[in-house]
Order: sequence, then structure tokens, then C-alpha cells
Amino acid sequence: MMCPGVFFQFLFWICLMKTGLQQRAVTHIISTMCVVRQSTVLIPCSYGHSRHESLYIEEWVYQRSPEDNHRVVSQDPAFEGRVEFVNSTEGGGGNCSMLLKTVRDSDAGIFRFRFRSSVSGQTWSNSSGVSLKVTDTEVEMISQYDVVTEGDWLVFFCGSCVPSIIVPTYIWRKDGHVYSQNYGTNQLDLNSVRPEDAGRYSCTLSGHDGLNSSSVAIKVRPGDPPKNTTIRISPSAVIMEGDSVNLTCSSESNPLINNYTWFKVNETSSVGSGQTYSITNINSSHSGWFYCEAQNKYGSQRSNAVQLMIVTGGDSLAVSKVTMGVIPAVVITSVSVILLVVIGICICRKRATSDIQNNTHLQHHKTMESSEETYMTLDPKTTSADYDTLDNVRKPTDNGKP
Repeated sequence: MMCPGVFFQFLFWICLMKTGLQQRAVTHIISTMCVVRQSTVLIPCSYGHSRHESLYIEEWVYQRSPEDNHRVVSQDPAFEGRVEFVNSTEGGGGNCSMLLKTVRDSDAGIFRFRFRSSVSGQTWSNSSGVSLKVTDTEVEMISQYDVVTEGDWLVFFCGSCVPSIIVPTYIWRKDGHVYSQNYGTNQLDLNSVRPEDAGRYSCTLSGHDGLNSSSVAIKVRPGDPPKNTTIRISPSAVIMEGDSVNLTCSSESNPLINNYTWFKVNETSSVGSGQTYSITNINSSHSGWFYCEAQNKYGSQRSNAVQLMIVTGGDSLAVSKVTMGVIPAVVITSVSVILLVVIGICICRKRATSDIQNNTHLQHHKTMESSEETYMTLDPKTTSADYDTLDNVRKPTDNGKP
């Protein structure tokens, strides 16, 4: 006898099956199913063939994975006593669904129905089949950090998938007491862990209370006071009179900051609260130094002070004039430097040319002096044959005779 849940599945699949089935076709309607371990599931199937041919093979086959060999379910000892075949034919078509009882983890895999025609001898099946996934109530925890600290984010999962067709309610328990009930989702979120959240968590599925649930125990470490508290100014620290400015306080904290307070140096009381302190229609009275204080349940920390400078209308004009005057001054200074460099280069070149000329003149003068000295050192009597001849000429006597 079918249990109410399985009967509901049966009716559901019958409603989905089409009355006009194509010839020689196997339809599985759904490609993936998630089933609770130890439960009973109906795997839907329908097929069609010619009205004038008979079938001599109608069977389900199983593969642990697409790479494994087919195993005929009716001949496999692993499924013995746990399967029932729903075989109803209606001239050329029929229901080929299979009922699988006491689902095991080892049942996870791919199931296909196939038939063979007595006329052609060809086998017909469905290439994709039905991928069966098996889940239980094993609890898995995911955390941002290895050590759970107050303020951290935690997620618990009950099982690996949500069962198909009959969506259960997940019942979460903490230290044996009901903590939460979630319909249709196997996830439990703890967005900001508190010390009182420490304990042992387990889960069950409605209608499957007999399943043995695993559990996960967590310990929560106390948080820390704020640190690295800073201020960001937008748009800038120099503001024109009449404009607006936002001061934003940031701090690292676990648990999160629950209070931000703003102060102005030399004032006895605070000037604002909240993570962002805004000043609109600003004037000279807002000039000064500001700081913020971040606080959580474990302590507080002050930021360094930042200065706001308010530029009034007159100051703005003066700043504009100064700015306009800076550009010509820079240009004039640059031109002056260039001129000085050019003049320096010209002077250096002139001096170099003069030195070259002086050196040339001096060298020429020395050459001339050297030539005269050479000439003056010559002995006319020893350097010319004429002089030797004249010297040897006898002087005439007084009477003209020799």
C-alpha cells in the first residue's frame, strides 16, 4: 500500500504526462530529483510505441556515473525487494514509472527506462535519464573565519539538496530545543553571532523525524573594541562659504559599531552623531578641527582631528587674484632664467673665441722670434763662398802693382 506522500507523487506525475505520446519515445518529465535518505520515491516515466507492435523488453537500468556500465535494476541484488514497477499500457503508450523504497546513499546515480520492439528489434531509451541525488540531515557549517567571534556571519546547511516534489519544513534545534523552522530551505543564517548563540545545532525534516541528524557545536569568542578609526572629508577640507561638506567616520570593529559621536575641538559638548556628519550652507563659524568617536559594547576609540578651512567671498577673490598672478610670475621667472642662460652661453663662447685668437697670435709671434734668432746666429763668413773669395783678394798696393 502506498503511503500518502508517494500517492501524491503518483498523481502529480500522472497529471504531467501527455496523452498524445510520440511513437517509440521514452519521457522522464524531470531530469534531476533530490530524495531524502530512508524515504520512498516515485521516479516518473512514460513511453510510446506503435499501436501495431508488441514489446518484449521493458526494464529500468542504473549507472552510478555516466562512465559506469549499465546495471539492470530488476536483476541487481542492491535493489532487491526495494523496487516496484508501475506498468500500465494504453494502445501505443504507457506509464513506466518506478517506485524506489528505503532510499540509500548508494542509490545516487542515473536511472533510465528502455524497451525493445518485437518488430524491428531496436532498443529505445532516454539519453539523459533521471539523475537521483540522495540527501540526509547532516549539518554543515560555513564561516568567514576559523574561530567564531562575536559579530561574525555563520551559515548552517541541513543536507546537500532540497527534496523534489514534496518540499519539507526544516526544523533546527539548539541544544535539543527547537530554534527555528524554515519551509523549503535547508539553510540557517546567523548574520551577527552573539555570545548566547554558542551551542550545538542539529536539524530534522518534517515527516522524517526518525532520521538520525548530525550536529555542529560552536563557541563564540567575545568581540573587540573599535580600532583604526579615521575620518574622510567630502568633497575636500577647503570649502567655499555657502557650500556643504560631509565628514564620514570609519572604524574596524567586531561586533559592529553601535554609536558614532562627533566633536569639535575646544567645544564642551558633541556637535553631532551618526557615521556621517553633514554641514550645509557652511560659513566661517564652522572653521576648526573635528574628530569622531566610534563605540561598541567593548569600548571606544577617537580618530585624529581634521581641519575644515572655510573660504569666504572676499577670500575667494583674493585667492583668485593670487592664483592669476602666480602664472605670469612663473612665466617671467622662467623667461628670465632662459635669458640668463643664453647670455651666459654667449659670454662663454666670446671668451673662448678670444682665448683662441690670443693663443694663435702668441704662437705666431713666437714663431717669428724664433726665425730671427736663427737668422742672427748665422756667420756670414762661413755660410757664403762669396765672402771667402773676397777675403782672399789681395789688397792693391799704393802704386797699383801687386
